[in-house]
Amino acid sequence: MTDVSDALARAPFAYTLEDDNRTPRPLALPVAAEDWPELGRWLIRWGEGAGKLARDTVGLVTVSTVFMCCNLSSNPNGPPLLWETALVDANGDLLAVVDRYATWEEARAGHDEAVQRVTNGDRP
Repeated sequence: MTDVSDALARAPFAYTLEDDNRTPRPLALPVAAEDWPELGRWLIRWGEGAGKLARDTVGLVTVSTVFMCCNLSSNPNGPPLLWETALVDANGDLLAVVDRYATWEEARAGHDEAVQRVTNGDRP
């Protein structure tokens, strides 16, 4: 293995959120039997909207920011990127992935910036 693939193999891939819906919690894979109840609780919370940070519609474009449950970063030396802001059209088709973020606070600010740019007629 290369240094990059070694680092990626050691890094947590899956995450849940703590009850505050802001703090990521690494989840070891494969999921150990003792963690199944925790994973089950998370899946119920996910279904109830725990991973949705914000969703705003401006005209025919929806700006959506969600917790992705997995590290979307390709940089093994950087922080895990766990939230994503995307633009979708009225049919729910993806127009663009705007950005990915390491923290809830970054994701919140990035979402608000994307909404402002769409409102101003710019594409983030």
